[in-house]
Amino acid sequence: MLIQGLDRDVWSPINGWLADDESFFSLCSRIHFSVGFRRSSDTCRLLFGHPAHGLQHDFPARLSSFVTVTGGHFGSAAQVLGHTLFPFFFAWMQVKSAEQALVQVCNERSSYAWRFRLRTATCGVSPDHPLKACPACVETDLLQTGVPYWRVHHQYPGVWVCKMHGCLLSVQLRQISRAGALSFCLPSIEEMTFVDVVRSEELAAIGRFSEFCVASVRHLALRSAASQIWRIGRALEEFKPIDSPRRRKQLESAARSYVAYLATLRQAPGVPVLAADKYAAMAWLWKVKYGAWHRLHPLVLLSMAHWLLGEWREDACPGDASSVR
Repeated sequence: MLIQGLDRDVWSPINGWLADDESFFSLCSRIHFSVGFRRSSDTCRLLFGHPAHGLQHDFPARLSSFVTVTGGHFGSAAQVLGHTLFPFFFAWMQVKSAEQALVQVCNERSSYAWRFRLRTATCGVSPDHPLKACPACVETDLLQTGVPYWRVHHQYPGVWVCKMHGCLLSVQLRQISRAGALSFCLPSIEEMTFVDVVRSEELAAIGRFSEFCVASVRHLALRSAASQIWRIGRALEEFKPIDSPRRRKQLESAARSYVAYLATLRQAPGVPVLAADKYAAMAWLWKVKYGAWHRLHPLVLLSMAHWLLGEWREDACPGDASSVR
């Protein structure tokens, strides 16, 4: 049965999601403020049957419990999962593995193990994902509805520019209760940490990569990750500088080009983990070229794909050389 009392004020989620891009954590935060509990743990017990599950803004647990408590008002567990970071990582899994993982995620009691099962801590990338928001979006939300919300696309790793406003995203520190536990929260300009300003050309490049990261979730759901890895490998094979006749020299030359491309992306907050020298780049390119791409973080694979392909193509398929830029 749908939770009673959620239509008391403007924070109410009784009518559903605020928008298609609202994150699941944002929805739970609105429920928390609407119900009126002082402690986030009480809201977690209500929605998830546990004092801590559901507070993870990236990988929440027990989604099936949430769907049961809310009577499916916000969709099925699989639909709710689409408003988390899981799809960003599932997109780089084999279809059968992703389907099995989806079932497990919706029913398991804890999601902490998924940070390692989804390769969130590989290649030096932090397994912790900051809460990000666009200050301009927050101001617009306050003017239009009075309710700011977290956009799930802004939370994707590698996304640091708001497509709508073209500005860098800001980070909001999670509020911590006296007991040391995380708390539900909504975007607040007063609590945001503004990042350093980058040059306009760098901002534009970071913005293009941000759009590429967002598009990857939808594109890889239509085209398997294996086929896209094939395209990356094919483009890498075609990367043959005139002055590099030998295979190792070809890879070294490709690595230098890749590092030069990454230099701009490294200006974005949270992205400096990308290769800064040709040796790290060569190791990553080698893994993709010889089938060990499963060991790489999706952010690395996305940067490599953007460097080689430029954009996702809906009509691209294995064997279509024209799809490679």
